[in-house]
This record gives sequence, structure tokens and C-alpha cells, in this order.
Amino acid sequence: MRIGKNPAAGENNLKIDSYHRVIIPVYIPNLNDTYFKYSFQIFQMCIRSLIYTVHIGTRISLYSNGSCKEVLDYLHEIKSKEAVIDQLFISDKNVGKINAVNTCIRGNIEQLITITDADVLFKAGWQQAVENIFVTFPKAGMVSPVPVSNLYKQQEASNTIGYGFFKRQLKFMSIKDLEGLKRFEQSVGSKLFNGERSSKFLCLSNTLGDAVVGCGHFVATLRREVFEKSPRYPSYDLISSASDRDYIDIPNNKSGFLRLACIENKAFHMGNTPEEWMQRELNQSKVKGKDYKDILTEIPKAKTIGGFKRWIYTMIYKCTMQINVVRKMYFRMLGMTDTTY
Repeated sequence: MRIGKNPAAGENNLKIDSYHRVIIPVYIPNLNDTYFKYSFQIFQMCIRSLIYTVHIGTRISLYSNGSCKEVLDYLHEIKSKEAVIDQLFISDKNVGKINAVNTCIRGNIEQLITITDADVLFKAGWQQAVENIFVTFPKAGMVSPVPVSNLYKQQEASNTIGYGFFKRQLKFMSIKDLEGLKRFEQSVGSKLFNGERSSKFLCLSNTLGDAVVGCGHFVATLRREVFEKSPRYPSYDLISSASDRDYIDIPNNKSGFLRLACIENKAFHMGNTPEEWMQRELNQSKVKGKDYKDILTEIPKAKTIGGFKRWIYTMIYKCTMQINVVRKMYFRMLGMTDTTY
């Protein structure tokens, strides 16, 4: 039996007061294994730095991917205390990063979606820096607050390389935060930046600003239109570069978008072991985050690169980036003397 009328009946317009959603899949199955021993502490710094630095146009979704009781209790507690966290999804089993992210995306309508690992430390101003790139480069579809120098080599950067080449906007620029790059190397346990890779990155530059070519996966902001090109079937990888490529990189490129990063390091990858500098950075995020609460009045509408131009840009990419001799000659013309580039 039904009594009365559903108050929502007849309401055809879904209204929200946010335009930027941050999604964090959390997988901490226990606190005993060596790998996960400090992961809970790392995640707590991650979520705190995020809360300190996001603006009022933001909402946060947390997805527990088979996490242990201690983490689940904390997730319930922090959601009850922080209004910016409006969603908590819980799976008893680990369904994988991509499937967790897709669960959150399908049920939300924000225009910008940031996907971040649970071991990222956000700096004050990261969100404004990322959003500004979408304003500076309206064809941007994927933007990271962390610059990395070698992602121009990936096939999924063909739009960005071809666009920059055609528009004559490619140039090498000095990086502003060398210490941040060193910490990134330490966090992943690999030497990534040798020679001039540690001081100069390939960038797009126009009259409004600059951005690094390429974008990593551990934290990135995407237009929601990107996910319209993503596969509709679930990913069968728990976590892998292949699933990131298939569900994020390729859809971004197929959509006709650019793949970019902030030229100044605006976040840190912490890894799974806390260090002294992390607490110092967290404290700075808490203090300085108060100065970065401005939001965009309007997200620029997506401007995509058409199919024929994408084909042209792919040809440019293959002829310049995939032929070593040509790439080195072209980079030398742009001022890069390091032959490892």
C-alpha cells in the first residue's frame, strides 16, 4: 500500500552545488604485512591534506576496497565529521582500482573528476593550479598536479604532441620544484630523472600559460566526458598500467583531449613509509590551504580535437616521437641538448 505522493516525483532537474569530485579508492587489507604496516598512517595524511586544500565547490568519494576494520572505522568516523566527504562506498572484497572508480563516477555528475591513490599528499593551491590548466588549454581532458618528464613517449600523448607541434607551442621549460622531483623518485624507488630530465620538461605554452606534456595516473583530474569513451565492461585487473591505459588514457585520447600536468609540483607521492618531511608538508597545507578557497565561476566547455585532426596529430607524433633521429633533431631545435631525451 502506498500513502501519499513521493516528494521527489515531478522534480526533473538534478541540482548540485559542486563541480569537482575527488575519488579515493582505499585498499589496506591489514596493518601487519610489511608493505601495509604504515599505509593507514599514510592514508590519514593523504585525506587530511585533501580536506585542508579543496575549495567549496568540491565533494569527496571514498571507496573501501576490502580494507581492514581499523581503516573502516576511521572512514566512517571521518565521513561523519567532514561535510566535504559526502560518499562512502564499502566492498568486502577488493574489486580493483578501476571498478571502484567507475562505481563512484557513474553515480555522480560533477564536471571535473580527480582520481587519486591513497598515498598522495596535496599541497595548498593544487586544485586551483589544475583547474587553471583547463582554462588555459580548453582542449585539456586530463591534468595532473605532478609533472613527470618522460610521458611524452606514450602513444596516448599523440594528441598533445601533434597539437603542440601544429600550433608551434612546444618548448622546453625549467622545472620550478627540483626537490619535489627527488621526493617522487624516492617514493617510487626508482631513478627517473637523469641529466636534463631533472631540470627541463617538454611543455605546451600559449599566451595564457604553460603546462607539462603528459600526465601520470596516481593523481589526475579528468573531464567527465572522458569516461563516456571508457569501456562499459568491468576491469579484471586489480591494479595495472594496462587498465589505466584502457579505461583512462585511451578514452582521453579518443575523445580528442590533451594530456597535461602542472609545471610546478603541487602534490607528492608518499609511497608506503612515512618520513619527516611529509608531516612538515601536511602542516603547511593546513595553514596555506586557507588562502586557496577561490573557485571557478564556470568550467570552460570541452573543446575537442576532431577525428581528421587526431589522425594528422597521430602521424605527426609517429614521425617526430617514435623515430629517434627525428625526435633528437626536433628536440635540439627546441633547445634540448641532452641526447637521452
